[in-house]
Amino acid sequence: MEIIYSGGGLVVAEKTPGSVCEDAESGSLLREVSAVCGKKVYPVHRIDRIAGGCVLYALSPRAAEEVRSAGIHKTYLFVTVGSLPEKNGRLYDLLYHDQAHNKTFTVTRMRRGVREAELTYEVMAECDGLALVSAELITGRTHQIRVQFASRGTPLAGDSRYGGGAGVPALWSHSLTFVSHGKKTTVCSYPPDVGYWKKFDVREPEKCRT
Repeated sequence: MEIIYSGGGLVVAEKTPGSVCEDAESGSLLREVSAVCGKKVYPVHRIDRIAGGCVLYALSPRAAEEVRSAGIHKTYLFVTVGSLPEKNGRLYDLLYHDQAHNKTFTVTRMRRGVREAELTYEVMAECDGLALVSAELITGRTHQIRVQFASRGTPLAGDSRYGGGAGVPALWSHSLTFVSHGKKTTVCSYPPDVGYWKKFDVREPEKCRT
Protein backbone atom coordinates (compact mmCIF):
# COMPACT_ATOMS: atom_id res chain seq x y z
CA MET A 1 0.00 0.00 0.00
CA GLU A 2 1.18 3.52 -0.83
CA ILE A 3 -0.43 6.91 -0.19
CA ILE A 4 -0.36 8.68 -3.57
CA TYR A 5 -2.43 11.76 -2.69
CA SER A 6 -3.32 13.65 0.48
CA GLY A 7 -5.12 16.96 0.79
CA GLY A 8 -8.36 18.68 1.75
CA GLY A 9 -9.29 15.98 4.21
CA LEU A 10 -8.96 13.26 1.55
CA VAL A 11 -6.44 10.48 0.93
CA VAL A 12 -5.91 8.29 -2.13
CA ALA A 13 -4.18 4.98 -1.47
CA GLU A 14 -2.78 2.59 -4.04
CA LYS A 15 -4.42 -0.71 -3.17
CA THR A 16 -2.61 -4.02 -3.55
CA PRO A 17 -4.70 -6.74 -5.26
CA GLY A 18 -6.10 -9.13 -2.66
CA SER A 19 -6.67 -6.58 0.08
CA VAL A 20 -10.14 -5.26 0.95
CA CYS A 21 -11.23 -1.64 1.04
CA GLU A 22 -13.34 -1.88 4.20
CA ASP A 23 -12.56 -2.91 7.77
CA ALA A 24 -11.47 -6.53 8.25
CA GLU A 25 -9.36 -8.64 10.58
CA SER A 26 -6.71 -9.13 7.91
CA GLY A 27 -5.82 -7.57 4.58
CA SER A 28 -7.73 -4.36 5.34
CA LEU A 29 -6.62 -1.35 3.31
CA LEU A 30 -8.79 0.85 5.52
CA ARG A 31 -6.81 -0.19 8.59
CA GLU A 32 -3.50 0.36 6.80
CA VAL A 33 -4.50 3.87 5.69
CA SER A 34 -5.86 4.69 9.16
CA ALA A 35 -2.56 3.63 10.70
CA VAL A 36 -0.57 5.84 8.33
CA CYS A 37 -2.90 8.83 8.88
CA GLY A 38 -2.96 8.33 12.62
CA LYS A 39 -6.75 8.44 12.75
CA LYS A 40 -9.77 6.57 11.45
CA VAL A 41 -10.53 7.07 7.75
CA TYR A 42 -13.78 6.50 5.88
CA PRO A 43 -14.16 4.84 2.46
CA VAL A 44 -15.62 7.10 -0.22
CA HIS A 45 -15.96 4.19 -2.67
CA ARG A 46 -14.78 0.59 -2.99
CA ILE A 47 -13.15 -1.57 -5.64
CA ASP A 48 -13.15 -5.35 -6.01
CA ARG A 49 -10.84 -7.42 -3.85
CA ILE A 50 -9.02 -8.71 -6.95
CA ALA A 51 -8.36 -5.18 -8.20
CA GLY A 52 -5.46 -2.87 -7.44
CA GLY A 53 -5.00 0.86 -7.83
CA CYS A 54 -6.62 4.09 -6.64
CA VAL A 55 -8.99 4.06 -3.66
CA LEU A 56 -10.30 7.26 -2.10
CA TYR A 57 -10.74 7.73 1.66
CA ALA A 58 -11.88 10.71 3.72
CA LEU A 59 -10.81 11.81 7.18
CA SER A 60 -14.42 12.35 8.28
CA PRO A 61 -17.87 10.97 7.39
CA ARG A 62 -18.95 14.45 6.30
CA ALA A 63 -16.04 14.81 3.87
CA ALA A 64 -16.79 11.37 2.45
CA GLU A 65 -20.44 12.24 1.82
CA GLU A 66 -19.58 15.61 0.25
CA VAL A 67 -17.25 14.00 -2.28
CA ARG A 68 -19.79 11.25 -3.08
CA SER A 69 -22.52 13.84 -3.60
CA ALA A 70 -20.33 15.82 -5.99
CA GLY A 71 -19.60 12.65 -7.98
CA ILE A 72 -16.43 10.70 -8.70
CA HIS A 73 -15.19 9.99 -12.22
CA LYS A 74 -13.52 6.55 -12.32
CA THR A 75 -11.43 4.91 -15.03
CA TYR A 76 -10.05 1.36 -15.01
CA LEU A 77 -7.43 -0.52 -16.96
CA PHE A 78 -7.78 -4.26 -17.51
CA VAL A 79 -6.72 -7.10 -19.78
CA THR A 80 -9.31 -9.29 -21.47
CA VAL A 81 -9.09 -12.69 -23.13
CA GLY A 82 -10.01 -11.80 -26.69
CA SER A 83 -11.39 -8.45 -27.77
CA LEU A 84 -14.81 -7.04 -28.61
CA PRO A 85 -15.44 -6.43 -32.33
CA GLU A 86 -16.10 -2.73 -31.70
CA LYS A 87 -12.92 -1.13 -30.41
CA ASN A 88 -14.81 1.48 -28.43
CA GLY A 89 -18.37 1.89 -27.30
CA ARG A 90 -20.87 1.81 -24.46
CA LEU A 91 -22.08 -1.28 -22.60
CA TYR A 92 -25.44 -1.39 -20.83
CA ASP A 93 -26.81 -4.32 -18.83
CA LEU A 94 -29.15 -5.24 -16.03
CA LEU A 95 -27.16 -6.93 -13.26
CA TYR A 96 -28.16 -9.06 -10.32
CA HIS A 97 -25.65 -9.73 -7.55
CA ASP A 98 -26.05 -13.02 -5.69
CA GLN A 99 -24.69 -12.16 -2.26
CA ALA A 100 -24.71 -15.76 -1.05
CA HIS A 101 -22.27 -16.78 -3.78
CA ASN A 102 -20.66 -13.34 -4.29
CA LYS A 103 -21.27 -13.46 -8.01
CA THR A 104 -23.03 -11.10 -10.41
CA PHE A 105 -25.18 -12.11 -13.38
CA THR A 106 -26.68 -10.30 -16.35
CA VAL A 107 -30.48 -10.60 -16.49
CA THR A 108 -33.11 -9.60 -19.03
CA ARG A 109 -35.70 -7.80 -16.93
CA MET A 110 -35.90 -5.49 -13.97
CA ARG A 111 -36.93 -7.08 -10.68
CA ARG A 112 -36.03 -6.83 -7.02
CA GLY A 113 -32.27 -6.66 -6.53
CA VAL A 114 -31.55 -5.88 -10.19
CA ARG A 115 -29.64 -2.69 -11.01
CA GLU A 116 -28.71 -0.93 -14.21
CA ALA A 117 -25.03 -0.97 -15.18
CA GLU A 118 -23.35 1.20 -17.77
CA LEU A 119 -19.83 2.03 -18.87
CA THR A 120 -17.87 3.26 -21.87
CA TYR A 121 -14.73 1.50 -23.05
CA GLU A 122 -11.82 1.68 -25.49
CA VAL A 123 -9.61 -1.19 -26.66
CA MET A 124 -6.15 0.34 -26.42
CA ALA A 125 -3.99 -2.53 -27.71
CA GLU A 126 -4.15 -6.22 -28.67
CA CYS A 127 -1.43 -8.85 -28.38
CA ASP A 128 -1.34 -12.66 -28.48
CA GLY A 129 -5.08 -13.10 -27.98
CA LEU A 130 -5.28 -10.54 -25.18
CA ALA A 131 -6.51 -6.96 -25.18
CA LEU A 132 -5.66 -3.96 -23.03
CA VAL A 133 -8.87 -2.05 -22.34
CA SER A 134 -9.72 1.22 -20.63
CA ALA A 135 -13.21 1.80 -19.22
CA GLU A 136 -14.99 4.73 -17.62
CA LEU A 137 -17.71 3.74 -15.18
CA ILE A 138 -21.04 5.51 -15.46
CA THR A 139 -22.43 3.33 -12.68
CA GLY A 140 -20.51 1.44 -10.02
CA ARG A 141 -21.94 -2.04 -9.49
CA THR A 142 -20.42 -5.07 -7.80
CA HIS A 143 -18.15 -6.91 -10.27
CA GLN A 144 -19.53 -4.64 -13.03
CA ILE A 145 -16.57 -4.62 -15.43
CA ARG A 146 -15.89 -8.30 -14.85
CA VAL A 147 -19.39 -9.52 -15.66
CA GLN A 148 -20.17 -7.06 -18.46
CA PHE A 149 -17.13 -8.16 -20.44
CA ALA A 150 -17.39 -11.83 -19.51
CA SER A 151 -21.02 -11.89 -20.70
CA ARG A 152 -19.77 -10.83 -24.14
CA GLY A 153 -17.19 -13.60 -24.38
CA THR A 154 -14.19 -11.49 -23.34
CA PRO A 155 -13.58 -12.16 -19.62
CA LEU A 156 -10.79 -10.48 -17.72
CA ALA A 157 -7.57 -12.47 -18.00
CA GLY A 158 -6.97 -14.48 -14.82
CA ASP A 159 -10.50 -13.94 -13.49
CA SER A 160 -11.42 -17.58 -12.91
CA ARG A 161 -14.77 -16.65 -11.29
CA TYR A 162 -16.01 -15.33 -14.64
CA GLY A 163 -14.20 -17.63 -17.06
CA GLY A 164 -10.91 -15.81 -17.53
CA GLY A 165 -8.61 -18.71 -16.68
CA ALA A 166 -5.83 -19.01 -14.13
CA GLY A 167 -3.50 -16.34 -12.81
CA VAL A 168 -3.80 -13.01 -11.04
CA PRO A 169 -6.72 -11.07 -12.57
CA ALA A 170 -5.64 -7.97 -14.47
CA LEU A 171 -7.93 -5.19 -13.17
CA TRP A 172 -6.64 -1.79 -12.05
CA SER A 173 -8.32 1.36 -10.74
CA HIS A 174 -6.35 3.73 -12.95
CA SER A 175 -7.68 7.21 -12.16
CA LEU A 176 -10.09 9.09 -9.92
CA THR A 177 -11.36 12.61 -10.57
CA PHE A 178 -13.19 14.27 -7.70
CA VAL A 179 -14.11 17.71 -6.37
CA SER A 180 -13.24 18.87 -2.87
CA HIS A 181 -13.67 22.42 -1.55
CA GLY A 182 -14.46 23.58 -5.08
CA LYS A 183 -11.25 22.17 -6.55
CA LYS A 184 -11.17 19.36 -9.10
CA THR A 185 -8.38 16.82 -8.63
CA THR A 186 -7.31 13.83 -10.74
CA VAL A 187 -5.10 11.11 -9.27
CA CYS A 188 -3.63 8.31 -11.41
CA SER A 189 -1.98 4.97 -10.72
CA TYR A 190 -0.47 2.38 -13.09
CA PRO A 191 -0.39 -1.41 -12.66
CA PRO A 192 2.95 -3.13 -12.01
CA ASP A 193 4.79 -4.79 -14.88
CA VAL A 194 3.88 -8.33 -13.83
CA GLY A 195 1.57 -11.13 -14.95
CA TYR A 196 -0.78 -10.29 -17.83
CA TRP A 197 0.27 -6.63 -17.67
CA LYS A 198 3.69 -7.58 -19.03
CA LYS A 199 2.20 -8.03 -22.50
CA PHE A 200 1.55 -4.30 -22.73
CA ASP A 201 3.19 -0.97 -22.07
CA VAL A 202 0.30 0.63 -20.20
CA ARG A 203 1.85 4.09 -20.49
CA GLU A 204 2.32 3.72 -24.25
CA PRO A 205 -0.31 1.10 -25.17
CA GLU A 206 0.36 1.31 -28.89
CA LYS A 207 3.61 -0.55 -28.20
CA CYS A 208 2.66 -4.23 -27.95
CA ARG A 209 5.28 -6.39 -26.28
CA THR A 210 6.09 -9.79 -27.74
